Amino acid sequence: MRVEDQGLSRPDFADETPVGGIPRAIKKGIWDGGTHDAEEFGEETVIVRLRGGRLGGRYATFRNVGKNWFIHNTKSSGEAED
Repeated sequence: MRVEDQGLSRPDFADETPVGGIPRAIKKGIWDGGTHDAEEFGEETVIVRLRGGRLGGRYATFRNVGKNWFIHNTKSSGEAED
């Protein structure tokens, strides 16, 4: 699902604006913080290694149809987390 970028000037900000025709607000905010290394950055595929407080590891994102993307944890069995 395509979403708008979240600005980093106020990392504690939470947007509670109603979305579409949904009658209640959906809280959006920054879920995790950390660093990343981009291993591959192309038009159809992006591979990154994430080192966050909540999420870490190697992930691949790839385009499906139109503007939709999938994300896949590429950790193989027995591989240690970062």
